[in-house]
Amino acid sequence: MIAAVALLVLANFDLLIGVEAPSPLVLVLPGIIIGSGVVDLIWGEILRHTRPDVYDAMSHVDQIPGSQEIPVVPERA
Repeated sequence: MIAAVALLVLANFDLLIGVEAPSPLVLVLPGIIIGSGVVDLIWGEILRHTRPDVYDAMSHVDQIPGSQEIPVVPERA
């Protein structure tokens, strides 16, 4: 589903930014977005092979230690 939305955005990018189709912005702006994603994927693979400890630590970044958890108060009915 997300891929379909991404393809529609790329196909109609000239309409989204309000310029005519032959404008260089139609190619440059999506190229920056796609290029940064490709660079991130390559960088992730480099880290996975050269520094597996750093790569493994990234999967635990969003976990909060039990001592720092915020208690959840149930809603009143």
